[in-house]
Amino acid sequence: MKRKFIVMVSLLLLLVGCGKKEEVNQAYTQAMQKAKETIVEKKFEQAEGFIELALESDSTNNEAKNMLKQLILYIEGTSLKEAKEYEKAQEKFKSVSELKDGSEKLVDYATEEIENLRTLLGAEKELMTEFDLAKRLAEGDKYEESNSKLELILKKDFSMARDTKLKESAQTLFDGNKAKLDEQAKIVVHNKEEAAQKLAEGMPQVAGAQFVEEREGVYYFTAISGLARWELTVNQAGELSESMVEDTSPATKGIDWEQIARSKVASQFPTFEVASFEEVTATVMNVFIKNKETGELASHAVGSIDTETGETSGF
Repeated sequence: MKRKFIVMVSLLLLLVGCGKKEEVNQAYTQAMQKAKETIVEKKFEQAEGFIELALESDSTNNEAKNMLKQLILYIEGTSLKEAKEYEKAQEKFKSVSELKDGSEKLVDYATEEIENLRTLLGAEKELMTEFDLAKRLAEGDKYEESNSKLELILKKDFSMARDTKLKESAQTLFDGNKAKLDEQAKIVVHNKEEAAQKLAEGMPQVAGAQFVEEREGVYYFTAISGLARWELTVNQAGELSESMVEDTSPATKGIDWEQIARSKVASQFPTFEVASFEEVTATVMNVFIKNKETGELASHAVGSIDTETGETSGF
């Protein structure tokens, strides 16, 4: 309450003098008239001052007392609404509307505020319900459906939400769903059958590869190629890898025929390297190559090497 304002109004209204009943009634009437005008203008603090001034002239008047109660409740309700304490604000406005012999205008304002709060609470509940549904969809790995909901939610007005981080939470969930969808898009191998198909397409020279196990999205195979046992892998993106785990070539070999073959490939095909060897006879191996940068395999052997003499042919 602005006491200076009240004092000034008091002086203006009491210039006519005090003590006479007519003058007291006139002061009361003038103060109440100003209170009603300022209520219409929604200048509630000024209105409160005028009502208190009227009560100074006539402290027993029920209209002024009820109007003051209404005004205090209305101001409290407005503060609670701004603080997003909607249910408490509704109670204050309801109390305003239930007070009789006060300000009809304040009753109208309070009734309007009750309807506004009902709308706000409905909008907030709808927003929370839709967000909870989007969360449940994401928890069920339905990321695309979840993001379809979230796209609509994020376009809405969050100003009524009491959870000040609700929009941030919705955006975080949307971004997380998108990341999961991006990960899923990279997966082209979903099971061992698809992995075996990728292996057959990418390493046709390796026949009869046997599936061993799947660990963390990587499929492991084993195969005998040339004079060695190989471990072959296929990941969910369809990428292949190979590594020799056992050399099965005879221990009596006196030359490093593999190195001879690699050197031959390096000189003849500088952008390629040996991918694997395939046994043709007991002493002859076909040589398969792959691109060093892309890993792309040649579709056929580029030559052969005699494992006893180191003699190459077909290069």
